[in-house]
Amino acid sequence: MADIFTTVVDMKWRWLMLMFILAFNFTWALFGFFWWLIMYFHEDFDHINDGNWDFCLKNTRSYVGAFLFSLETQTTIGYGYRVISEKCSEGIILLIIQSILAAFFESVLIGMVLAKASRAKKRAETVVFSKMACIGFYDEDLHFSVRVGDIRSNSFLLEAHVRMYLIKSKLSEGHEFCPVTFYDMDVGFDGGTDRILIIAPTVLRHRITAKSPLYSFSKSTFSRQDFEIVVIVEGAVEQTGMTTQMRTSYTPDEILWGHYFKQMIVRERGQYVVNFALFDAVYEHETLPYSAEDLDRLKTGQDPEEELPVKEEKKVKRQINIRFKTNSISMSSEMECHNGHGDVCTENNQDETTTDQTHGNLSSTPSLKDINDLLQMSNGDCIRQSSGGSSRQIPALPISSKI
Repeated sequence: MADIFTTVVDMKWRWLMLMFILAFNFTWALFGFFWWLIMYFHEDFDHINDGNWDFCLKNTRSYVGAFLFSLETQTTIGYGYRVISEKCSEGIILLIIQSILAAFFESVLIGMVLAKASRAKKRAETVVFSKMACIGFYDEDLHFSVRVGDIRSNSFLLEAHVRMYLIKSKLSEGHEFCPVTFYDMDVGFDGGTDRILIIAPTVLRHRITAKSPLYSFSKSTFSRQDFEIVVIVEGAVEQTGMTTQMRTSYTPDEILWGHYFKQMIVRERGQYVVNFALFDAVYEHETLPYSAEDLDRLKTGQDPEEELPVKEEKKVKRQINIRFKTNSISMSSEMECHNGHGDVCTENNQDETTTDQTHGNLSSTPSLKDINDLLQMSNGDCIRQSSGGSSRQIPALPISSKI
């Protein structure tokens, strides 16, 4: 209760209006009692029928009359039947005090109501976040992704910008346990990509680098971590200029590894249409289970620190051996794939699957070229297939569900 103004503004409207009504009636009744005391000590009630007596409040015979005079004074509606006498010095002093306090009191109460009415809290409810977050490759690096959208179409947030924080406990080098520690997650502050214009649903991305708190998290260790990621979007309301802030958070069980958000924007009849039914829709894509730290090790020819289960390790090696060769790429005779627009393409190849005569199968530790190719394919980029002197662009990996 130290900050009464903020406490009152945070009240529900019904309680604020009740307090508003009671506060005014209380001040009217309080000063009405003071006026009644002046009349009592001035002995006005003892000379009610005396026509020669100088009353402090003329034409006032009871507390009800004093209450009505207090209401007329505080609301400045003007005196009529009841007036103050110029010979009552006590009444003149009380009149000045009530007028000053009433102006201050009314300005505070009206300010509270206006502050609550002009808050952008309802505007913040029109900005929504995806229920799940995703981790996958984007521009050859692992990224943490969240989708944000504004369901209000007739106004925009001005100067909107994004911040992300990872919150978890920490044991310092001096063995001091900190139950809540904040780690900043860069969303492109240096490059200006943290500032967004939400004219359509936008995917917010955090690049997982050596400075990221997610750098050492892999697919297998991710679910065993105890943390929470807070995403904050802040901007100004276009109509009022008031700053509003939208927040959400994600725990490890709300983050999907190797998943990507489906495309929501489609072109219909010469214009783009946003399908909000796909706002939370994701699809799974083949993604390496290694952490960003282990991926950097693989790029430099080192072995990853994490040892994958035998089944998972064979799957990763088979994925590299089948799809990546130094001179050619193995392709099945018939291949279904999905491009970035959700279309399905089919490739018929009459040649037999080729193999690398020089290198054979890849070693257990992939080369720098292999891992870079795999990262490029995991991005959903296109690769070039050469057959009989002709070339064409085809999507790299099949997607499990159509966009």
